[in-house]
Amino acid sequence: MYSGVTILVPARTERSDPSRTPIALSWGLINYWSYYIPIGAAGLTHFVVNYHARQLYPFDVDEDFSLCGQLMEYNPRTPIRRLPYLLEVVAWNEDDAYEHHLYLHFGQQRT
Repeated sequence: MYSGVTILVPARTERSDPSRTPIALSWGLINYWSYYIPIGAAGLTHFVVNYHARQLYPFDVDEDFSLCGQLMEYNPRTPIRRLPYLLEVVAWNEDDAYEHHLYLHFGQQRT
């Protein structure tokens, strides 16, 4: 099963008050995920992915994703076993003039 989401992160969205977008999944393994931030974001748009209020991606809690202009793909084999089967994308935008998009895709395998 594949699911995708496009997230619009408004200008001046602070890290201390980020946008939060839930993504519904099902029981199983995340065996693929990718993201793309268009090049116009110039490294000003950041995000992390949480599961049950804990940072899932990137693995290091002191890091976030912000690379723009390049499709990033991963094959993590992350189990999703506890209800609710929701991921939360937490995003912020340091750009004071423009909103920016995030494109995320998740692939799941039933196990």
